[in-house]
Amino acid sequence: AGLLAFIIDKLRDWADCGGDLESRFSRDELCTIATLYWVTDSIGTSFRQDFDLSHNAKRPRITVPVAVTQSQEWNMPLFPRSIAERAASDIRRYLAPDRGGHFMAFEEPQLVAQELTAFMREVELDASAVDAQGADATSSLATGEGRDE
Repeated sequence: AGLLAFIIDKLRDWADCGGDLESRFSRDELCTIATLYWVTDSIGTSFRQDFDLSHNAKRPRITVPVAVTQSQEWNMPLFPRSIAERAASDIRRYLAPDRGGHFMAFEEPQLVAQELTAFMREVELDASAVDAQGADATSSLATGEGRDE
């Protein structure tokens, strides 16, 4: 009962539900979430990152393409894009929708799916362009094109 109360409290506080938890999660979903934590005994490991944060080495800068979808948690309006830019050097997409809380993928699955799809298409197009440039360069080297004689 204590675990369920804790999970319900966090879901209500962190979800974009205005305090009405059942506007975002059915009772069946709430019971399923609590059961997963209970039977797998994983509530403790879900807190581990919070404990470890101060004990870890500084994180390296992220240099691969990144997409950020900022949730509407109570503290997220205070989270400027510049913080994400300090962590990642290649932010391709940055979205701050007007809905969706800490559990964005559960609360707004269509929004998250659309953003992920758009991001992956963009990265795929960029990779295709790089591959094409690489193929052109390889072709030029093989034929001797572009050499000064």
